[in-house]
Amino acid sequence: MINQGWKDSDNCIINRKGELAQGAISLAEVQAYVYAAKMRMSQLAVNQNRDDLGDLWRSQAQDLKVRFNQDFWLADQDYCALALDGDGQPVDSITSNPGHCLNLGILDSDKALSVAARLKAPDMFNGCGIRTLSSLSPAYNPMGYHIGSVWPHDSSLIALGLRSLSLVDQSLNLAQGLIDMILAQPNQRPPELFCGYEPDSFSPPVQYPVACSPQAWATGTIFQLISMMVNLVPNAPGNQLHIIDPALLRSINRLSIQNLRIGSTLLDLEFERSGDTTACYVSNKRGNLKVVIET
Repeated sequence: MINQGWKDSDNCIINRKGELAQGAISLAEVQAYVYAAKMRMSQLAVNQNRDDLGDLWRSQAQDLKVRFNQDFWLADQDYCALALDGDGQPVDSITSNPGHCLNLGILDSDKALSVAARLKAPDMFNGCGIRTLSSLSPAYNPMGYHIGSVWPHDSSLIALGLRSLSLVDQSLNLAQGLIDMILAQPNQRPPELFCGYEPDSFSPPVQYPVACSPQAWATGTIFQLISMMVNLVPNAPGNQLHIIDPALLRSINRLSIQNLRIGSTLLDLEFERSGDTTACYVSNKRGNLKVVIET
């Protein structure tokens, strides 16, 4: 297999001219996954009294972040490159991949906000999700597997990233588009992917002819969007749960979560929306967990 990433088709790693990148490919989102893993492993090491490993992994992560923001940033496009090619040169097409970086902390804050702003432009957001490749690219194909289609799991990870940047309205708008798309599918099953055409009021999102439905990645989208809306920040070792500025979609007035386990405590939570405000309360708690609701 040529491409060792979630976009694994042989025609998807292309530059702004629509030309295929050559050599070993270093994907943007993979750098973010490595960065986040090292940062979190660093904290685990400290918790286990291995400060030596904690310092090593934190230092490696910080070094990776510096190099990433230098090597991947496309100053002329105010966006992040899809990848570096085999010569270490940026693959400078506008894709959904950098959206995975938003929730993982590898982008400098100003760059993260620039990526977020670019993702809501009409060449990327088709009203239901984020296209895998900008519709302005010469290689764009709304029926292309990774060169213009929309993947629910991809878009849900981006929605979570937008929420982490406190871009609540943008994250909810994306989530609503995904939910509307799912409701328009046969049996309301999230498909593996759908075409990048922009739907209108007279026709539903265009189905990808051979998309798996149901599909595990796509089904996980629902749970990712719920997580994004309720915004739970658990701390099991500290015996706490923070619920930070929950926000339900305009199409959801009430959401119940039952038997949520955090440490040794089980919780039932209720969320109710009134206009632009979402209230939360604990309807049942079995255990001594401290719940802090911040709005």
